[in-house]
Amino acid sequence: MIRHGDDFWLVASSFNCTPGLPILPSRDLVNWRLVNHAIQNVPHPRYRDVQLGCGVWAPAIRFYGGRFWIFFPLPDEGIHVTSADHPAGRWSEPWLLQEARGWIDPCPFWDDDGQAYLVHAFANSRAGKKERIHVRPMTPDCRRLLGEGQEVFHTPHHAYLEGPKVHKLDGWYYILAPGGGVPTGSASRRNGTPTTRTRGVRPMRAPAGGGCSPGRCRASTWARPHISSARSIPPASLRSRRCSISAAAGPANFPAWRSAAARKTPPSACTAADSFPA
Repeated sequence: MIRHGDDFWLVASSFNCTPGLPILPSRDLVNWRLVNHAIQNVPHPRYRDVQLGCGVWAPAIRFYGGRFWIFFPLPDEGIHVTSADHPAGRWSEPWLLQEARGWIDPCPFWDDDGQAYLVHAFANSRAGKKERIHVRPMTPDCRRLLGEGQEVFHTPHHAYLEGPKVHKLDGWYYILAPGGGVPTGSASRRNGTPTTRTRGVRPMRAPAGGGCSPGRCRASTWARPHISSARSIPPASLRSRRCSISAAAGPANFPAWRSAAARKTPPSACTAADSFPA
């Protein structure tokens, strides 16, 4: 979901149903109406027949360069992309960004310097792993990947890690990803005590000149569900307390990544005042 102007735009999974990728707008996050579908058919011949549980899994919608973009996975075929001038208008024929088995829940991110990245999770049923988040550089037009990138998040204490979304605020990059899997629900934290699974947040410091430059990072938890705007900044009404649960360092071989020498240290303990910056 994104916010663009006064409107929130939501896109949802549709599996093997067609038309697919339903699109719904709202002004208040309470009342929604179906106005469009981004695809008329699942983009692979096998979906001429019913494929239960397969097809379009969790998508991400974003706004960049005057256009709306939807990234969506076919967990057996790969990551696909479609684009439109307006969510209620005509969407392009989807194209295959990357053929891959087991890549799921893709989300694009365009940095201030024009560089673009893809973040995604993995389906254990196809890839044999399920608690990892990977970031890969890609062309800004979303036509091809530019390298392997690197794994930036590994949480073996979670039963599953999925649905990553990327945001940048005050020089930090945030990757938010629910942990725990569908059967147990998404993460929540109440009064500092986990009620189900935790929702991971990975803040990463950017250099003064811009660019994607995560250094040593901490994982944190969020107390409320996350909603993003078109500028990838959560609305002020969803500020929440967070606390540190683990720490990790990214390898130095990812383009423009660097050490933590000049990083801003994330908070290491929960406090009443420790909320997402305005």
